[in-house]
Amino acid sequence: MAGLMQEFRAIIHEGGAAQIRTISWLTRRTSGCGGPHWERYVPPMDGTLLYWDPMPLAAPKRDDFKGLWAERDWRNVPGPFYGAMTDTCSTGRLHAPKHVLYTDEFGQEFVYRQPKSPAELQNLLDAAEAEAFSGYACDGDEHWTSETVRTWWADRARLRNWAVQATENWAASNWPNQREEASIFSEYADYLDGSCRQDLRVYMFWLDHRRSPTPSDRLPPLG
Repeated sequence: MAGLMQEFRAIIHEGGAAQIRTISWLTRRTSGCGGPHWERYVPPMDGTLLYWDPMPLAAPKRDDFKGLWAERDWRNVPGPFYGAMTDTCSTGRLHAPKHVLYTDEFGQEFVYRQPKSPAELQNLLDAAEAEAFSGYACDGDEHWTSETVRTWWADRARLRNWAVQATENWAASNWPNQREEASIFSEYADYLDGSCRQDLRVYMFWLDHRRSPTPSDRLPPLG
């Protein structure tokens, strides 16, 4: 995974004062004289980009994503990435604890929060690479629609109930590591109760227009 993202120190001027800040730069594939090539790319940092599309940067690692849409786990949050028939080695959260959870039944991996930055994308790419069956997928944008996102959201009570039950199941597990990590499922419940609604509305706008909404755009209703 090395080389996808690097950092440099830059001088940023804010409010008339100069500040030194670490900025991530990435490489992206572009077309130009002499054919396609890779160039440095720094994502906007001014707060105007409400939806950050991770796919241009994930494309070089697409071979690590061989999961099938028909086999995706129902708990995956809508977005480009999801877990399907993954292994049960429980390695995902070692790399991407803010994005990956395990099914309590078999320990397969799914994505409960989509990446919003290059650093978060790197973590999820590492999780997918470490997964032995290449059971993650990154073609969610080709399948989700605003209507199916609304349908998924309408079933969120089922998700929340599952998170509560999974917490209880792991707390009573005979496996010490599961008892110690039983609280991880509450992260999903907290996300559903918090910023998930806004994230999904922004994603629906992206699905409808294939661009990030601006602060002045009206987001589609979620229901």
